[in-house]
Amino acid sequence: MSDQSAMMGLVLCTFLVLPAAAFAGAALISRANRPKPRNRVAYQATMTYDLGAARIAHEQRTGLSSQKVQRLDREFRRWFVVAAASPTMIGMGSRDVDEYWHTLLEVEGGRLYAAFSEATAGRIVQHVEGVGSEDLDAKAWVGYQAVWGKEPPADLFPRPSDKALSRHRATATTSSGSSDSSSGGGDLIFLAMISDSGNGSHGSAGSGSEGGSGGSEGGSSGGDSGGSSCGGGGCGGG
Repeated sequence: MSDQSAMMGLVLCTFLVLPAAAFAGAALISRANRPKPRNRVAYQATMTYDLGAARIAHEQRTGLSSQKVQRLDREFRRWFVVAAASPTMIGMGSRDVDEYWHTLLEVEGGRLYAAFSEATAGRIVQHVEGVGSEDLDAKAWVGYQAVWGKEPPADLFPRPSDKALSRHRATATTSSGSSDSSSGGGDLIFLAMISDSGNGSHGSAGSGSEGGSGGSEGGSSGGDSGGSSCGGGGCGGG
């Protein structure tokens, strides 16, 4: 009788434990294989990555002072955070910052920008020519506000119309202490972008809860509107 009970217990254990273990294993595999959201960026790495060669090259190329180029460098980094964290394409509304971006793209045959982009966004955030628009600039504007808690400097990024701005809303999700070697580690930013149309609302927002924000002020430089755009894995310029 005891042998039969033991056998029944073994069979019952097999039917209960093995399927549970298989389910847990499948869940772990599914989680491991789940694609990570592309629209994220390690903001601390973005703001501190060594782009000294690009600053020197831009000073030589434009004749601008070191202080003005440092400001362009900082605003490019802030904009890059928004672009890389955005789930949709955004605009580069500053001609001066766009010119600095072009210099960065040319330094070391593009290798410096590629390394910077891979280290901070985990991918190459591409620069695509000729797709700038006020609507894309408005996305960048509201994204900048969401991430950095203030408007972009108006002398560098001309303010889009109220009508264009009213069509877009953005929220930045933040999470400290995240670590991910594919995106530079440190704090990550995830930006949700919602756009409203005349026929209702439509939006694009990824799934994630990683982010952060921060930055510093200083310097001065003039600027006017450019025609570049970027974000969600692709960028454009004019």
